Amino acid sequence: MNDYFFTPMNEKQLEFWERRRREGLLFYVLIRGIVLVGIPIVIVCTCIDVFLRHQPMSTALMGATFDSLFWAITYPVLEWSSNQRRYRKTMEKLGGQETAKLHAMG
Repeated sequence: MNDYFFTPMNEKQLEFWERRRREGLLFYVLIRGIVLVGIPIVIVCTCIDVFLRHQPMSTALMGATFDSLFWAITYPVLEWSSNQRRYRKTMEKLGGQETAKLHAMG
């Protein structure tokens, strides 16, 4: 079993997540969810429905949009929550040190 979601972050992951935390949840959902998940799902699902299932474009696009909207919001919110949990676990382990101090340790 992969214990990625339950282990503390390494130095690289910690630095990456600190940058994402500063940007905020809304930005994370917009970029990670809408741009990286939602739009590709709409495109793929619409193509499948139009070219393989022979549905009208408007019907296919509407269905794909509603489906992708769910995943485009749910996925990054769950990922944010998981990363926040891992971040807190890591910071507890380090005693609340910032990443600059982590560099000096490692």
